[in-house]
Parts: sequence; structure tokens; C-alpha cells
Amino acid sequence: MWRLRVVARSIAVLALFWHAGSVSAQQFAIGLRSDNDMFNFWVDGHDRTDHEYTAGNTIWLEWRGDATARSHSVASCRGVQTACVYRIRVELAQRMYTPRMADDPDASRQRPHAGYISARIQSSIERDEWQRSLWLEVGAVGPIAFAREIQRLVHELVGLREKPGWDRQLPNEPVLNVGGSIRRRFSLQDVNGSRAAVEPIAMFDAGTGNVSASAGLTAALSFGPLSRLDPGAGGYGARFEVGSHYQAVLRDVLLDGTLFTESRSVRARRAVPHAFGALAVRLQRFDLSYGVYWRGKSYVSEPGGHTFSSLEIGYRTR
Repeated sequence: MWRLRVVARSIAVLALFWHAGSVSAQQFAIGLRSDNDMFNFWVDGHDRTDHEYTAGNTIWLEWRGDATARSHSVASCRGVQTACVYRIRVELAQRMYTPRMADDPDASRQRPHAGYISARIQSSIERDEWQRSLWLEVGAVGPIAFAREIQRLVHELVGLREKPGWDRQLPNEPVLNVGGSIRRRFSLQDVNGSRAAVEPIAMFDAGTGNVSASAGLTAALSFGPLSRLDPGAGGYGARFEVGSHYQAVLRDVLLDGTLFTESRSVRARRAVPHAFGALAVRLQRFDLSYGVYWRGKSYVSEPGGHTFSSLEIGYRTR
């Protein structure tokens, strides 16, 4: 039955993409995000970790526009007096995961080496008081993601040795996931071009790669164009946010192993806390951000949580 639900949700996502796409786009944006525990700049370079979610790179394209621009716009925006924005986003990503002790003789205590490559399409509708998103992700784990080769190249460039154990990485297997989120926004203060808000959020993922649900809360302080729901707003602005969420995990291919072939696995925890802090800056057509993300223990034998940081740059056409 769950496979039927996955297919039904996927069809619903594609239908929303088609409907939102009928609205004339007002803006196009492109960006690059890089995640790495080597970006934990407050830690001495020799002490920065290189394990767990050790690196990830994402290229994204996004179309944004006014969803009330035409009479046949999406139903959630018909007749509203405030701004209503649609976003259609495409992401291409590659990520790698390595155990803390790759040479541990007891491999059952360490997460498996894994590479993951994916393509995601996401549709969002946003108003001042809420945001709703649905996405469809197609990807694969295994050597096809070229995680070993990329890590080897980067390590050679910075003078580090190759981490052992990649010959035991998860085997090739396709992944299909659908997911969604809903975010509410409660403004505490909205004066003189600045806004303070709290934003509860709930998310879900379902498919062959991940089955999970989470709920959390974000507090945000924004200034200038980043305090307004306007895809075409230029100028200079900033947004600072902190938040946390708790995730219930029923399946994670990166820990539980592949679904259709035998592979290494580790005993995963089914409840995982997360927290983050991030600063975003708008400089005319450019958006820059830096974030720090912490994840609690995700498997039973993990000695502690993991922290990584993210750098992102985006460019808007108008």
C-alpha cells in the first residue's frame, strides 16, 4: 500500500508543477551550495572532522513569480489581498558519507561508506503567513555517485591521504522519494523594513531512500528586502535565523542499507534531534549565506552528534 501512496503523491506533485508553471515567471535564479565539516571555521584546521556527512554539493535553478498575476493562478492565491509567490526549483546534488573510524575492525559499529547523487524538483506556494512545498526526488546510492573519486581528488589537492574503506561502500541502488513541508509564520514585529517572526514547520519524506517525519520551530530576524515576500525585491538586506526540529526516522538507506540488495548497515536511531543557525545577506542581485547545522546521534553506536557548515551563493536575474 505504501508504494501506491508514493505513486499517488508523485502524481500530485507533478500536477502542482504543471499548474504553477502556467503562471508567467517573473524571475529566474541560479545558485550553488556546498556543505562540509571543513567549513567549521571556528575550529582549528587540524582539528576539523572529516566524517559522517562529510561533504555535499548542490546546483539549483529556481523560477519565482507572482501567483496572483493571472486569473487561472493556483487556487490558494485567488482573491488574496497580500503577496502570493510561487517557486519551482530544480536541484542536482552529490553527497558523501564516511564513518568516524574507517579502519575500525568491528565494522558493525561504524556507518557504511556511501555516495548519493540525486535530482529533485520542488514546487512551493508562499504567502506572508505560510509556505507549502511538495517535491519529487530521484537518485541513487553507490559507486555511481563517484563519491570516492571526488574525495580522493580533493584530498590530493590539499595533501591528505585517501580514507580507507571505500571498497565496502553501499552498492548501486536507485532511490525514489516524495516529500512535503508546511511552514506557518507568526510575525512578532514588522516595522521600518524589519521583521521578527517565529515559524513552526512540519515535514515528511516517503520512498525507498528515506521514510521520516519531523516538526520544529524557527525564529527569524530579517531586514530590508529579505523581510518582504517579493521575488523581485533588490537592494541590500539580511536575515538571521536559528531553529531546531525533531525527526522520527523509519528508514534511512544510508544507515539501514540498500533495500533490494545485501549491504552493510548499522543500527539506526529512530528519533534524531537537529538544530541550526544561519545568516543570509542580499547584495542587489546576489544572495550569500552561511549556516551551521548540528545533528544528534543518528545510530546507536555513534559516540556523539555531528556538526557541519554550509556556504551558498545565488544570483537573481532581476
